[in-house]
Amino acid sequence: MSGSVELDLWLNEYEEAALSDALKEKGLTVTEYLQQQVDKAYEEMVPSDVRAQVARRIEEEKAADHAKWEASRHFAIFHIKEHGEETRFLINNSIEFLDAGCLLRNYVRSMQDQPSQGKSFAYSFRKRVDLIPAEFEAYVDERLTNSGRVTGAFDIDLDQGTFSAVHIDKGWQTYAAKDVCSAAYFAFRKQRRTNSDRWRIFLDRLDGKELRCEMEQAKAEEPQVLCGSRRLKPFEISFDGEISEYGHVLNFYMPAVFDPDAVFGTSVTSMENDDYVNVYAEYDLRTGEVCPALQVTLCRGDGSNDDCIYPLNEDERGWLLRKMDAYCQQEMEMPLADVRKQWQEEMKQVQSAPKPKGPELQMKGP
Repeated sequence: MSGSVELDLWLNEYEEAALSDALKEKGLTVTEYLQQQVDKAYEEMVPSDVRAQVARRIEEEKAADHAKWEASRHFAIFHIKEHGEETRFLINNSIEFLDAGCLLRNYVRSMQDQPSQGKSFAYSFRKRVDLIPAEFEAYVDERLTNSGRVTGAFDIDLDQGTFSAVHIDKGWQTYAAKDVCSAAYFAFRKQRRTNSDRWRIFLDRLDGKELRCEMEQAKAEEPQVLCGSRRLKPFEISFDGEISEYGHVLNFYMPAVFDPDAVFGTSVTSMENDDYVNVYAEYDLRTGEVCPALQVTLCRGDGSNDDCIYPLNEDERGWLLRKMDAYCQQEMEMPLADVRKQWQEEMKQVQSAPKPKGPELQMKGP
């Protein structure tokens, strides 16, 4: 596109100073006055049909440049539900699934480290461009066509604890938000990994953890109750990774360092299948107690998952509570009771507090 042309004018500095003083009375600078004179000369000396032709040419070039910019720009779209509020917006940045998972993890971790009343994930994006639902859906359709402009489309429901992303071949895929955050944590656990290695780890961690659609979930049976030939032992209880907060629950990942078949009655150690289990212990911030059952996801070799529970007895809940407290002090540098007190104080204020714009999140590792 053609640009503006700079015109050089020469004037003695004393003359310029005198002219400047005279124009101050009219509220003008020398530059503003001269611009007015040039515009006036253009109007008076250039024929109207020529001016119209020039104006059309300028507008056509502007439109062509804007279309070129639109075609080359990259952006991501978000639909976020949190604290009962919905926000749809666009971010002019190349944010992909891994990036969005890292951003959410950083937000969850910041809320644990420095709780801020009224803070929300959406308001962490200072340069967001708000979208209406129709615009959001149009960009989702564009993402599915793989135009290259929409680098990511995300629907994150923090009230329900779900994270959905559009796959260009498979459409919407939904995961537990805690699983996405955990996968991002492991992807960035070591600083010197290549981006391709981080993607591989991130996707491997999410493999087999996609949630069923709402209709399937509505039809699903109650979680299967697991019971093996023996109970958990205190030395078999340990935790790994970060502590995640979802709603009123703290979630602790428990690596299965014990024999899961003996404890849960499964058959994941068999050489006849590729099944495995993911185990989570939960702490209720409202009651200050360990939740009555372990959450166990039985991941089968065919890609299907079964949600199960392992009811805890009083001894096991007591062991877990002590281990959780020690792990909180190790990971969060505060005892479990202080974490709960902090959460309670925040909950008293979060509903009535305004929603200020927080600092923009940065994509960074742990």
